Amino acid sequence: MRNELSEQEKLARQVSKVDSDAIFFNVNDKTLDEHIDNMKREKWNDSVQKIEDKFANHETKLQEAADEYAKNLNGVQIMPIANYVIVRPFKENPFQKVKVDPSSGLIIDLGGMVPEYKSNESGEYEEAEQVIKVGVVIEAGPECKWLRSGDTIMWAKMSEVVVPFYNFGFRLVNETRAICVINDDLNERFNLK
Repeated sequence: MRNELSEQEKLARQVSKVDSDAIFFNVNDKTLDEHIDNMKREKWNDSVQKIEDKFANHETKLQEAADEYAKNLNGVQIMPIANYVIVRPFKENPFQKVKVDPSSGLIIDLGGMVPEYKSNESGEYEEAEQVIKVGVVIEAGPECKWLRSGDTIMWAKMSEVVVPFYNFGFRLVNETRAICVINDDLNERFNLK
C-alpha cells in the first residue's frame, strides 16, 4: 500500500489538469476503483448463482413430485369440473379434402393442410395459425349436457386453455364454446326425432 503519487502519476495529473491533492491508494497493484468494480462483479455473480440454485432446487423438487406421482399413475384420472371438457386436438382437420378446380388445375381448398405464408419479419415461410380446432373429447365434466367422452368437436382456438398434464397436449374447452359436435346417433341424444 502506498500513499504517494509516482512521477508518472504526477505527470499525468499535470497533463490532464487535475487540480486535486487527493491521495490515491493502491492495494496489491490495484486501485480502489478496481477493487470496488471487482466487489460489484462478485456480488452480481453471487446473486445470479443464488437464482440459478433456486431454479435448480425447484426443478429437482418438481421432478421428485412427478416421479412420486408417476409411481401411482395406474389409478390416476383427470376430470374437468362443471361444464368443461378435456379435448385432445387433431394436428389437422380430418374432415376436409384437398379440392382442385378441374378446369384450371388450381388448388381451391387445402383440405385441412395448414397453409404457409412468407413472413415479412423473418422472410421465412411459416405456417398460418388455424382458428378453428378439431379434437376428441377425452372427459366431460359432470354438468355437461350435450357433450360426452368420445365425441369429436370443433371450437375456436381462443376458447381453449392448455392443460399441462404430462405433456399429453390436452385442451380445456367450455361445453358452451364448442361450435359443433360430430358422432353417431346425435338426433337421439338431442331428442330431435
